[in-house]
Amino acid sequence: MKILIRLCFVLFFGTQLYGQNSYLNERYKRNVNSINPSLALGDSCYYLASDKHNNSKLYHYTKINHQGLIVDSLNFIFNDTLTGIENCKGCLQVHKGVLYNMYTNFPNNSGNDTAAIVLSKIHLNLKDTVESKVFTIEGYKAVAAESSFFDSDTTFLITGYAARYVGANLNYKYDLLLAKFDTSFNLIWATTVSENTPINVGFGPIGANIIVDDYGGILVSGNPYVEPLPKIGFAARFDAKTGDSLWYKEFKGDYGIGGMYTAKRDDGNYQFIQNQIDQTDIFYLN
Repeated sequence: MKILIRLCFVLFFGTQLYGQNSYLNERYKRNVNSINPSLALGDSCYYLASDKHNNSKLYHYTKINHQGLIVDSLNFIFNDTLTGIENCKGCLQVHKGVLYNMYTNFPNNSGNDTAAIVLSKIHLNLKDTVESKVFTIEGYKAVAAESSFFDSDTTFLITGYAARYVGANLNYKYDLLLAKFDTSFNLIWATTVSENTPINVGFGPIGANIIVDDYGGILVSGNPYVEPLPKIGFAARFDAKTGDSLWYKEFKGDYGIGGMYTAKRDDGNYQFIQNQIDQTDIFYLN
């Protein structure tokens, strides 16, 4: 059972004027440090969501107005059946007057081998009304969310990974995950895609960026985590109606890749930008 606790915080902020543009610089402290914060922008406020590095069962929301003042906050304290919470930095969204969020929780004594995605929505005033649903996939030990995208007023997409054991040595492998839900958290479809590395190479693709293209497809890109150093970025395309995988391509780097991102160009094409340690490479999709 969740216990909701209200907390108050001290805020320090200041303004600076550069030419005709005014910028707000804000800083505020909490007694418990946050990690992996995510940010969403509403009509009149910012929203932050984060887990806490020294309290694995504490999850925190903050509402900040455009003047930099904290106007409300909400804590979730989970019970002892939960080992920890992993925040999704790209999953906090304000949509149609509701704050949506997706994060990953790990059951007690599971380590990092077992996890589920929690889909949740909260009123924008951060009152104590929460609707949530737990999402898992049969045949996988764990699922985790890394990004989300509303493709219509009533449906949204999430991407991340689904994990399973493979081979005689039970290596832990990630499959790319893309799933579509309606705003009542009913699953419409879910698709997983396996990467091309050998079975004895750990982990796999983690979806981190979603774009719905103009040609009936969904583009997902990200960075497979391959031990000991990530050296492969990937891009994939799915059918927007059915979720069927259309193609999956990997791009290797000599020094490791810090992420792969998708952007729409003005000429109607899309490009993938690969962030490497020593350079940035751009790949074009026609």
